[in-house]
Amino acid sequence: MVADGIIFSSADVRFDVLWRHAGSDTTVLHLEHHFDPPTGADPYVAVPFESDATASAVTAAAGDLLVFRFSVDPVDGGPVTTYLPNGEGAHSHGRIPSLTLPR
Repeated sequence: MVADGIIFSSADVRFDVLWRHAGSDTTVLHLEHHFDPPTGADPYVAVPFESDATASAVTAAAGDLLVFRFSVDPVDGGPVTTYLPNGEGAHSHGRIPSLTLPR
């Protein structure tokens, strides 16, 4: 998983991968990471985060979805918008958040 982000103040971020099937969600992966803002003058430089993890196998069917969800807990009363997924990729010196699944 790659989850580089634009960080405005310290935050703890939870990442969940959900299997949405038959009207319900099953969590197949849960990770947490603490982010601190970059030390340079430009706050729009992506802070990297990459993790390898093993998730549960699922028996997917037509119409099922895989959902990549994140939740932010600001540290020390900071704003809720402390983590933004890096949608700019290399333009902000980072990578676009993504999952790599086995074949």
